[in-house]
Amino acid sequence: MHIHIQQTTDVDWLDLKTIRLFSLAESPDAFGLTHEVAFAYTDAQWQDRAGNRTPPMYFVARDEGNPVGLIGGVKANTGFNLIAMWVAPSHRGLGIGSVLVEKVLAAAVPRGESEVCLFVSPLNKAACALYERMGFCFTPHFEALESDPKIMLQRMLARFDTCLPADFILTS
Repeated sequence: MHIHIQQTTDVDWLDLKTIRLFSLAESPDAFGLTHEVAFAYTDAQWQDRAGNRTPPMYFVARDEGNPVGLIGGVKANTGFNLIAMWVAPSHRGLGIGSVLVEKVLAAAVPRGESEVCLFVSPLNKAACALYERMGFCFTPHFEALESDPKIMLQRMLARFDTCLPADFILTS
């Protein structure tokens, strides 16, 4: 197994489309975006996303060239948000999620961000544990999942000055 993670570029649009659609089909209760909506995106829209001409920015994890993981980062009204975090079931538990999160955190720093937030279901114990290991702290803010309002998400926040573990090293 050889895992390589990089920010997407124009040439990665088909891998981005493939892994994003697969993530939405495999874990529909984890994302505000639905498979149906993403499936309707044109190839030009996927190309713009992969080429970073439209937000969010994406990173794709590949094993021997095949996409196996995904994460996004986007500037929003509330600051910089970590979104679209997903690792293929066949590759979970190998540390790929941690490296993906590191990529988004590292991308936020040169943009002048002092914190990154995300929303996660507190019932998703594996995701919550990952985010806590990566320095995110739960806040008291909850909101409904856009694609399924019955699912409540809790906001987590990583402040570069207070929440991140002392041994956390931002990598590029």
